[in-house]
Amino acid sequence: MKDYPYIYARRHTLRTNKEMRKTKQASSDSFVTSNYYGSMISDVKIKKKKSTKSDKEENSGDNSSKNTQSKIACIGVGGCGSNIVSYIHALENTNDVVFHAINTDKRHLMTKVPDGINRLLIGKKLTHGLGTGDDPEKGKEAAEENKEDIKRILEGKEIIYLIAGLGKGTGGGASIEIAKMASEMGIIALGIFVCAAFDEGKLAQKNALTSLEELQGVVDTNTIILNDKLQKLDGTFEEVEQKQTSIPANSVLIMSEIINTVFERNIDLSDARRALGRGGRSVMIREEAKGINRVDDILSNIQQNSNITERSIRNAKSILVCIVAHSKSRVDNQELKKIKDGIKRCLGRVPKIYLPGVNFDETLHKEAIRVLIVATSFADDNDSLAQLKQSYKEEQEEYF
Repeated sequence: MKDYPYIYARRHTLRTNKEMRKTKQASSDSFVTSNYYGSMISDVKIKKKKSTKSDKEENSGDNSSKNTQSKIACIGVGGCGSNIVSYIHALENTNDVVFHAINTDKRHLMTKVPDGINRLLIGKKLTHGLGTGDDPEKGKEAAEENKEDIKRILEGKEIIYLIAGLGKGTGGGASIEIAKMASEMGIIALGIFVCAAFDEGKLAQKNALTSLEELQGVVDTNTIILNDKLQKLDGTFEEVEQKQTSIPANSVLIMSEIINTVFERNIDLSDARRALGRGGRSVMIREEAKGINRVDDILSNIQQNSNITERSIRNAKSILVCIVAHSKSRVDNQELKKIKDGIKRCLGRVPKIYLPGVNFDETLHKEAIRVLIVATSFADDNDSLAQLKQSYKEEQEEYF
């Protein structure tokens, strides 16, 4: 079974103004956030740093030195994207990633995005900090208004994750302009987009499809999360929510590990660029299991990945595979072969680019194996939008 990350938070009770004046140093705080697609992101335990009001309105600057050194940036655009980035930021093993939240909604940016994430309010003149509503064109204009601020965020980056919800204005509009800027600067842009569910209305569906059509022309790869599929999954609300947020979280952890780790059989940044550059739709999987059935559990979870994305790894033309074990003595060579053979069967074809890497990490549980997969350049990419439209059509028939 796959272990999903659990983030715990300590809630503070409300204090009176008099008590707040006496308590000048707050040890910690928590933020409970929910995206506009009806999925709540778990409470996040984060130590707060003192920051000025002006810092919170624009770029918080908490990671100014890290921003210039890190080669990977994780950028959440709009309410949904900012919420997911907040979730990822609280996870372990993200020290090599710098985080940004970009939004037109000042209130959300100031109250729902934790310290440690650089905040940028865009389109202040256009929207007065009140958001764009359901108009992606306003989202584009807001990004254009703060074009130079966004470029400063992108400077020095090799890879950016662009995370947004598609269906409303800021995520569906501003993310397009940010992706264009990244492309002009020679930065690999990996998009992770949450598509509006059918029951959110025709306007949200139209916006999602229009934004996706534009985005696939400017991002190098994109992973689609369908809220309609999430709603059909079994489990508690919390379990389903964690499955949604685990997709972008795992994607960020995968690329951070691939780029910042020297593998025994190596995969480096140039390999990542070769596989990801203009790779179209992508699927990124991070599976970990332990025990005597660990290999079978991992392969089973890889096959089930399509339950919450719009595709499996089948028919991918390019694939990076990284297998991580505790040590050389803790993994059998036949297990490595079984994993590679199982992944090839899932592909259903011989890929054009196949880059297997092996690494050993003593911080991993002695009985565990972790498998990282980045699959891109699918043979049926041209039909993806048609498949999404068909998905909405099927939901409509089922709904009525």
